[in-house]
Amino acid sequence: KKGKQRDDTEKRLSRGKNQNASTKHEKAAKRNSSGGAKIDTAWRHVWDSLQSHILDPCDVRAVIESCMAQYINLLTNSEMLLLQRRVRNVVRLLPRLNSQNATQKLMMNRFVKNAVTYANGHSNGNDMSNLMESRATIEKFHQVDEATFKRIFRAGNVLKGDVEFVDPLESLFIIGSYLSSEHILARAASIAIDSSKDLVLDVNKNRPTSPPAPAPVSLKEYLPSEPIEVEGVSFQALAYLIALALRGTREQRLQLLFFISLSPKSLKGFMNSHPAGGLPTWMLEVGNDDIISVASLTLVGHFVRTAYHSQV
Repeated sequence: KKGKQRDDTEKRLSRGKNQNASTKHEKAAKRNSSGGAKIDTAWRHVWDSLQSHILDPCDVRAVIESCMAQYINLLTNSEMLLLQRRVRNVVRLLPRLNSQNATQKLMMNRFVKNAVTYANGHSNGNDMSNLMESRATIEKFHQVDEATFKRIFRAGNVLKGDVEFVDPLESLFIIGSYLSSEHILARAASIAIDSSKDLVLDVNKNRPTSPPAPAPVSLKEYLPSEPIEVEGVSFQALAYLIALALRGTREQRLQLLFFISLSPKSLKGFMNSHPAGGLPTWMLEVGNDDIISVASLTLVGHFVRTAYHSQV
C-alpha cells in the first residue's frame, strides 16, 4: 500500500510540473504574440497616417529638386550674391591644371603659397598637389571637395589639440555630398519604384484612399553592395544647407544641428544604411507634406517600432 501511495504521489507531482510548464509556455507565447501584434499595429498606424503623402515614384527627382529650390529661394539677392562671391574667391585661388614654362611655374608657386596662406593659415609640401586635386574636382564634377568646402566657411585652421573634437563642417560636407551625388539621387528614385511595386501610387491612376499596409522594407534590403563614393558638394546643395540653417523651421534647424554634431564615421554609417538609398530624405521631408518613398517611410516605422519595443 505504501509503495502504491508513493507512486500515486509521484504521478500527481509530475502532472503538476507538466501543467505549470505548459502554463508558462502559453503565457510566454501570449506575451510574444501580443507584443508582435502591437509592433505591427505601430507600423499600420504610421502607414495609415502618412501613406497618402508618399510620392509617385516617377516624381521623386523633380520633387527633390523643387524642395531644395524652395528653400534656396528664401535667401535674399544680397545673400546669394555674397555666397557666389565667396565661392568664386576661394576657387579663384586654386591653380589650373595645365602646363607652364619655368617662369610660369615660378609665378604659380608664389601664387599657391599666397593662396594657401590665405586659405589655411600655413603652408606645407603637399599644398600644391592638394590644391590641384581640388581644382580637378571642380572642373570634372562641378563640385567642391572637402578642403575647398571648408575654406568657403573659414579662412584658418582649427587647432584640435589633445581634446576630442568633432568638426561640424566635415559632417556638413558629408550631408551636402550625398545631396549632390547623381548616383545617390538615381538610386533613391530606383528604390522608390522598387519598394512600391505592389502599390498604386501613380497620380494618373485612381489611387486608393486606404490601401492595406504592405510589409515594411527591411533596413538591410537596399544596402549598397559597395561603399558609396561621393565626389563633392554642388553649389545647389551648398545654398540649400545654408538656407535651411538660416530660414528653416525650428525643427529643421535642430535636426540639422543634430546630424552635423555626429562624428563623420557615425554619420557615414547611418547614411550608407539608410533604406532609401543614402539620400538624407529626413531633411527633405521634415516641414513638407511629401514622403520620398515607401523605403523612406519604413525608416520612420522602424523608429516607432523600436521605441515601442524599448518600452515593452
